[in-house]
Amino acid sequence: MLTLPLNDIRGVSRNSTMTLKIAKGWTYHDILLTYKGMKLTDFGNVRVLLNGQPFQRFRSVLELVRFNHRDNVDSEHDVSGNANVHGSNGSFTLTFDRLAMLTRLGEQATAIGTGLPFDVKTNPFPVNTFTVEIDIKDTDSVTDPSISASANVSNPQPTGWVVKKRTFEYDVAGAGEFQISDLPKFGRINRIFITQDDPDSITTAKIERDTYKVFERTQIANEKMHTRYAKKSLPYIFVIDPTERGYSDEGLSVLYEDGRDVQDFRIILQMAKAVHLGITVEYLAQLGN
Repeated sequence: MLTLPLNDIRGVSRNSTMTLKIAKGWTYHDILLTYKGMKLTDFGNVRVLLNGQPFQRFRSVLELVRFNHRDNVDSEHDVSGNANVHGSNGSFTLTFDRLAMLTRLGEQATAIGTGLPFDVKTNPFPVNTFTVEIDIKDTDSVTDPSISASANVSNPQPTGWVVKKRTFEYDVAGAGEFQISDLPKFGRINRIFITQDDPDSITTAKIERDTYKVFERTQIANEKMHTRYAKKSLPYIFVIDPTERGYSDEGLSVLYEDGRDVQDFRIILQMAKAVHLGITVEYLAQLGN
């Protein structure tokens, strides 16, 4: 694997959108962005686009870094509280591999292959354009900002399954049961990150698939499992992770083995208080799905 600079960066200024255009030809495993003249909290929405369509989105770089902590990435950042105090320089990572899997193929199968042309059998959804967009806020701490980027890459491979990340938001009115049943159903669900604006709002999370229960854990039991498999836990994020043991073929399918669609997929949360929730779902799917 090689590390190469990415130089096509534009729009790095206060109250603007930074655009990073990524050249075709390599398979991209992750991108490291290093910033100066601004804080981590000065970054807003993050969009990673393939062929002009966002396949990953984060509500902020702070949220991205918090998710990365799950995989022991960007752990130099202290994001245990509201993260109001950060230095005026640092770095963060966009990851495309599924980290901490037990096999190399399990980790790297979802890297972004950009170097091969269309082939109906081996590469039906080739990458034509690859872009990262990050909003920079209009804040006083953005002073003479600059951003540089580099990527860990390997030889060309087909664009197979990728980790698509979709974020949805909900307001919980108060304590009691709260159900989410309108999430899109496609591919295989890799992980679900449930972000609570107020820590420890969720006491239990359950998933039902066509009325059959496929997951149920209390917050305490979930954190214990994270510790068992060396996964970091944070008080404001409840992670449902079928792959926590490192078996890359495990996940929550929304298709039956005979090809039938799952009709009803719902998350049932037991809440201790009113709170705003961000639900980020990682789907394993082909680029064209």
